[in-house]
Formats: sequence, structure tokens, C-alpha cells
Amino acid sequence: VFAGSVHTVSISVDHKMYAWGHKNYTGHGLDEDIKTPMLLDAFGGRLMLSASIGPGGYHTIALSLSGEVFTWGHNRVGQLGFENDLETNRTKEGAYFYPKPVIVRSLAGKQVRQVSAGWGHSMVLLWDGTVLSCGRNYRGQLGIDPATCPTNQRGHPYNPTFSTVPSLAGINIEQISCGGEHSAAIATDGSLYIWGDDACAQLAQAGD
Repeated sequence: VFAGSVHTVSISVDHKMYAWGHKNYTGHGLDEDIKTPMLLDAFGGRLMLSASIGPGGYHTIALSLSGEVFTWGHNRVGQLGFENDLETNRTKEGAYFYPKPVIVRSLAGKQVRQVSAGWGHSMVLLWDGTVLSCGRNYRGQLGIDPATCPTNQRGHPYNPTFSTVPSLAGINIEQISCGGEHSAAIATDGSLYIWGDDACAQLAQAGD
């Protein structure tokens, strides 16, 4: 079970995904809230392995058993792993928004092992230990220099495509986790790598 602020996603023992809650975020694309668990029949018959909902619940990322990645929800800063176009839906506040799951084509054939969603960014871990990130980079949460990123209409640096985290190159990562505006990864040797916003000492760097 994966809980967001206003919606919930679950995967059954036979690897089918169910979603319920606020109409904007369940992935069903309906005009009303979903009051009870409903089969999310949007993956072309693929069986699902795991999912992650960002803090605040604005976007969801899901991984199939066969390794495909699907995303839906807000995409103001490319957190779904692709650019918007003229056909993209918008919320009342003007945010780009995808009401149904979309397959992330740029990750095709990448052998994804784990997915993680932050507030406005996302990460995936490949089976070879490589970490890729996309989305808002206002606090350096992507592990990429914000100065190298384009900016959105709010002036926030972002990266709309899953890109390798340079400082983790050559390190065999075992697990990843996205926070609100910071990220973390654990290597196979037990080393912890953490980066992004440290306004509340969430990087545990006090005294350095």
C-alpha cells in the first residue's frame, strides 16, 4: 500500500493496481472522487510491482514487473520524466497535469529496479546500481548542478528527463529515497549518500 495526502494506491497479490481518493490523483481520470478501491486498468495488461507517491501527493510513479515506468499527476517541473506539450491538461491553478498514467518512454529498456517520488522530483534505480533523477532542482535535489538546468515560469531550475546523478557514477547503489526537496541513496557497502535542501538539517551536516 502506498499512501499520499489525498489518495491511496495498492497492489494486490496478483500484481494488479488499485487506486482511490481525490479525483485528480488516482490515475483513473474521472470527474469525481473514488470512494472505494478501484482497479486501475491503465497499464495495457502489465502486472505491477511497486509505486511511490510524492510528499503532498501531487504525482505518482509506478513500476511494472517487466520494468516499465508509468507516471501521472502534476508535471509543472518535469517530475513525470518528460516535457509537456500544447495538449497537456492544466489544473485551475495552471499547473501541467496528467490525470492518467503515462509510460516514460525514455526509460524503455533501462531495467529499472526501484522508483521513488519526491515533492516535485523523481528518482529511479537501475539493476546495475545507476541512479537517475528528474524534476525540480531548486535545492539541488536531483544531484545535478542547478545552473545547468532550464527554468520554468516560476524561475525554478528543473530537468524534465531522467538523467544520471553524476556524483554517484561508479558507485553500486542498493536503495533510493526522495524527500520533499532532498534525496538519499544507500550503496551496497552500506554508505549513505544524501543531497539537496538542508534548511532543517535533513542532510545531517550540522557542525561540518
